[in-house]
Amino acid sequence: MLVELSVALLGKLSPQLPVMSLTVPMKTLTGFALLTGSLALWPRFIEARFSGLLDLAERLIAVPARLGG
Repeated sequence: MLVELSVALLGKLSPQLPVMSLTVPMKTLTGFALLTGSLALWPRFIEARFSGLLDLAERLIAVPARLGG
């Protein structure tokens, strides 16, 4: 959305510039930058969720063992 807004503003400020041909490369580069930036956060996020699920599985396994044991 911000890319669209900046391209529209650029088109108004400089009518001679072919902004329609700049829109797709700008969106692509913005998407790549966001993807690259989010890659730093994914391992920590996945590790936290996986750890929580392992703890839950351990508790679920331990409950029947205490009841039946």
